[in-house]
Amino acid sequence: MPEIPPLADDVRADVAAMGAGHTGLSAAYHLKMLRPDEEAVVLEAEFAGHGASGRNGGMCLMARDTASIEAPLSLHISAVT
Repeated sequence: MPEIPPLADDVRADVAAMGAGHTGLSAAYHLKMLRPDEEAVVLEAEFAGHGASGRNGGMCLMARDTASIEAPLSLHISAVT
């Protein structure tokens, strides 16, 4: 795996996801899909999937339609912003 240097400069973003596991990457991705004009950044100390996401049992629940995912997520976002 290639060595990735630490950030050399400050980074500005509207949303920062801490950790590049399933949750961090999914949150950043879906937030960007809901609000494409906002800047999103994922910060990871090691590499994507380094923590528990890289050692899970492969459990995944699939939604039948995107509305069942987007509706609760957009409610949470509007409550926070």
